[in-house]
Amino acid sequence: MEKIKNAIGGVIGGFICIIIGIVLLWWNEGNDVKNIKTIDEARGSLVNVSSDSVDSSNEGKLVSTNGKIKVIDEALKDDYFNIIVPNTGKLVRVVEMYQWVEDCETEDDRTICEYDKKWLTTIESSSSFEELGHDNPSTMPFEEEAYYANDVELGAFKLSSTQIQMLSTSATVSPDQNAFLPNGYKVLDKYITSADNMSNPNVGDVRVSFRYNTDTTITVLAMQKGNSFADFKSKQGKVLNELSSGALTGEEMIDVVETQNNILKWVLRLVGVLLVTGGFAGLLTPILMVLSIIPLVGDGIAGVLRFIASLVGFAVSMLVIAIAWIAFRPLIGICLLAVVAGIVALIVVLIKKNKAKANGQQAMMQQPQMMPQQTMMQQPQMMGQQSMMQSQPQMMPQQPMMQSQPQMMGQQPMVQPQPQMMGQQPMVQPQPQMMGQQPMMQQPQMMPQQPVNPLEQQQIQAQQMAAQQQMAAQQAQQDPMSIFGQNNNQQ
Repeated sequence: MEKIKNAIGGVIGGFICIIIGIVLLWWNEGNDVKNIKTIDEARGSLVNVSSDSVDSSNEGKLVSTNGKIKVIDEALKDDYFNIIVPNTGKLVRVVEMYQWVEDCETEDDRTICEYDKKWLTTIESSSSFEELGHDNPSTMPFEEEAYYANDVELGAFKLSSTQIQMLSTSATVSPDQNAFLPNGYKVLDKYITSADNMSNPNVGDVRVSFRYNTDTTITVLAMQKGNSFADFKSKQGKVLNELSSGALTGEEMIDVVETQNNILKWVLRLVGVLLVTGGFAGLLTPILMVLSIIPLVGDGIAGVLRFIASLVGFAVSMLVIAIAWIAFRPLIGICLLAVVAGIVALIVVLIKKNKAKANGQQAMMQQPQMMPQQTMMQQPQMMGQQSMMQSQPQMMPQQPMMQSQPQMMGQQPMVQPQPQMMGQQPMVQPQPQMMGQQPMMQQPQMMPQQPVNPLEQQQIQAQQMAAQQQMAAQQAQQDPMSIFGQNNNQQ
């Protein structure tokens, strides 16, 4: 019953994965087209400006500028742990817990799980673990917090609240003696932690760290709005508002955005293809369960079916991508569809060639086995007369008696005289003409079967003549008139 439920669940899950994968692929390709058009629009409308002054003529335009940032007389503080960091635009409290992590794989309808311990910022639920004895706490004792400065300047410009949140936090605060330590916590390295040994913590131990921004120079790519910045919306509805550490040009910032878009595109594309191929594999769950019962052969067939399902899923994914490009960018989509069709045609041709080659090799391998059978089947047709001649040495002593039956007046079989027997001997002599069509190895077998011995022929002839005279005498006693008929025949 459980196997039936698993089979039904596999089929339903397969359909769900296929639908989600197709929708994700379609959306991803459409989003990629919008990103490409947005990047093209950004390159055409970009204005590189200096951060030293604000030019009102660039109002509402996509601008890029870089320079040194400055926090206006402000220090950020974590009130609970009493951590204070001056002259920074961003401070983040990071809370981690040491927890069990499960990693399971399914092989031959068996689930094999491995367990490891890691520091995680979120709770890993252990209620669904396959094995008992790997329990994690259900809650975090503290929450992650972020603190932002109110006023951060970039030369003559001021960063927007959205851009301040984009600031990186690469530096870590070392808590001092003024830090607040909850009961059971201590300072080890750069952490406020409940662990006794950071190199060998226990499950459930907590560590708290504080990270902040230390950038001195940044680059902004956004729409100019007064002396600050706002989101730039392209004609495709995509938003550009980027901040990066270091001094970059506007073109370099656009390249960074384009690279990020491409990475996201390929990640989502891969996820979509895996969902579709996995969905088709899920549809085969009932068949694979049946094949698992068959030893040896079942595993091989199951592997072939999984490979076919992967090919079908990949082909469907490529078809969805091609159709999506036709809908969003017809010219590229048609070219992509033509390439897909060419690949499919090439695969079909290769399969046919390999199949023909395999059939030819199979025929060549079977030909030596069929030739002897074919020769033996044809041998009775081609060597019909030879078979008669081979059996003739055994029939020769009886055949003259049967042929002489008309001369013995239909009552008793008469042995044919030797001159008639010798007259039939040329039937054996044409044998070389018939043997020309047959293997020469059979000719030596026929020659010893019909030896010619003059003494034996004379004895046989004498016996035949004596038998004829005795039979003629018996007939004369029974019917005197038959003597005259016999004399006439002898004359």
